[in-house]
Amino acid sequence: KEMQNLGFPNTYWNGLCALKEKFPNWTFEADKTNLPFDVAVEKESVVGKSLIQSSYQGYFSTESSSYDYLTDTFTVKEGKDWYAANSEVVAYYFDPRNFLDERYIFMFEKLSFDSSYQTVDAINAVLNGKDIQEKSNVIYNAGSTYNANAIYLASRIKQETGGNYSGYSLKGQSITVNNITYSPVYNPYNIGAFTGAYDGLVWAVSGTSYLRPWLTLDKAITGGANYITDKYISKGQNTTYFQKFNTSSYSQYAPYAHQYMTNIRGAA
Repeated sequence: KEMQNLGFPNTYWNGLCALKEKFPNWTFEADKTNLPFDVAVEKESVVGKSLIQSSYQGYFSTESSSYDYLTDTFTVKEGKDWYAANSEVVAYYFDPRNFLDERYIFMFEKLSFDSSYQTVDAINAVLNGKDIQEKSNVIYNAGSTYNANAIYLASRIKQETGGNYSGYSLKGQSITVNNITYSPVYNPYNIGAFTGAYDGLVWAVSGTSYLRPWLTLDKAITGGANYITDKYISKGQNTTYFQKFNTSSYSQYAPYAHQYMTNIRGAA
């Protein structure tokens, strides 16, 4: 009855009620997008908008700009092994009903700051004892300052650095842009990394907004939180799901545009 009163269709009730029974303090809120599911899937399946990294070609789009029938080959869209996902894959990851369990529900968690549970200890638990853990207070303060979910910020850093906190975007790298050398440069959220981490490092020194250039990890963590809030969280893309699939009724951007990532699995 509660989920019905909140506006969720009956196909959502089983998953949400099971979560509510196990976690009675959790609250749920329906967003009625009024966007037809099949139309949304078609829009999100446009080649280049949703990519997948896989060895299974059955996941790849066979649209002409993704697949060459004459040579029976698929076209790499980013990096070395990112391909356009087909509409069936997009439909699966786009459908919230596939993710209503205690592992995946966090792709729908609100990304605003809440000190009642977003604590330094919680951040430490996400960072899992790695060297980056020494920055837990920086992450917490960035979330508090810019009204960004601090646990989300820690999780984003973990995901963007491959879960093992490696790579130059976190460790720092010397780069030269327009004959100016910057060292070391950081970008733990990989903002602007459209074809790889190096693009993100270039973005991190290409301007003065959001505390750039990011020549310290503290600046990169804090400035990146400011950017994510300014461009996404405060604009109605207030969950990881809505950052990947911009279909929120609260979004200040046109549907299907202004999406944080191309990785179809990113939100999950």
